Amino acid sequence: LHVRSRRQRQMCIRDSLYDMDVVVDDIQNLLATKKGEYPMMEELGSIAHNFIHQPSLTDAEKNLIVSDTIELLSLDPRLNNTNVYIEELSNGYYIIINSVVSPQGQEINLSINLNDI
Repeated sequence: LHVRSRRQRQMCIRDSLYDMDVVVDDIQNLLATKKGEYPMMEELGSIAHNFIHQPSLTDAEKNLIVSDTIELLSLDPRLNNTNVYIEELSNGYYIIINSVVSPQGQEINLSINLNDI
């Protein structure tokens, strides 16, 4: 960290919160955690674990995962204009996430295999 001034240290810490790799890791960690696993923060975590290794998903189940993921990601103030959908590929179902990260305005596009959560 910067030794010259407190302001430089504060800016460095603030900027690191918005580093794209950190944002992606945070999203993956949220999805990798079962809903209700965080003590005293039961709204965090994903219901996607309920559907891991399921051979097929109904439209209702896909919609449930999508709405839960959107709700979960809406808790992160860095993410804006978040779109989520489920895509079925030959090796399983994927949660596709497109969002804009503030304050940079950079777009992220994630594809997360439901079986890898």
